[in-house]
Amino acid sequence: MTDEIKDPSKHIQRSRTDKDMSILYPTAFANEHHAYVSRKAERLSTAIHVVTGFIGKDEPIRKFLREISITLMSAATDRTRLAELGPESFSSRCAEVGHLLNTAEASGLVSAMNARLIADEYAKLATFVSDRYEFIRLQTADIKDTFTIRHSQDSKKTPVANSVAIEDGLYIKDTSTVSGRKADLLSLFNTRDKISIKDAVQSVRGVSEKTIQRDLLALVADGVLVKEGERRWSVYRKA
Repeated sequence: MTDEIKDPSKHIQRSRTDKDMSILYPTAFANEHHAYVSRKAERLSTAIHVVTGFIGKDEPIRKFLREISITLMSAATDRTRLAELGPESFSSRCAEVGHLLNTAEASGLVSAMNARLIADEYAKLATFVSDRYEFIRLQTADIKDTFTIRHSQDSKKTPVANSVAIEDGLYIKDTSTVSGRKADLLSLFNTRDKISIKDAVQSVRGVSEKTIQRDLLALVADGVLVKEGERRWSVYRKA
């Protein structure tokens, strides 16, 4: 009887950076599965920090998303912590990120594209950890015919400006400036029930009145705010 375990799945797309991680930190990763999970969790945590960068610091959702992403990255890197958390809890935390991103999107704090993209990648990470948990825990010597590395053809794509890579050829665009303005606008309601465009322009510096008006109307369209009155007498309140 042998302790060797064959991995039935031999092809996993990996980035060149993931491979380099194993070379730079040879004792940190037990095997290729472990290195892949660690790097993907790191990229996703970076993406979370980028898209929440301009959410108001007093918004609880900013803190929760960042804390969970760091917890998942830590568990993905340290197999002891991953064992303590377990694959089911790991998957639950990934799902929690998805729910929080949906809430942030509905509130106008994160773009729909970024929210959906990051949530989908966390779901893929959860599935990978759940399906290959036993392989992640093993040392390389215990795995026979382990998976080979294939580089996606998309990895040759040019990165989008102001973007963060979360997978080969897959980038989130940093729309945090827009999200940040919306967060600033919503924070005005912490001290008042209604605001006018003039109030908003005075509070959000360096932005034109037309841009502010566009952001307010976008929040109305998203069902976050309600517009009362017409033209120069218009005011906005929370829905």
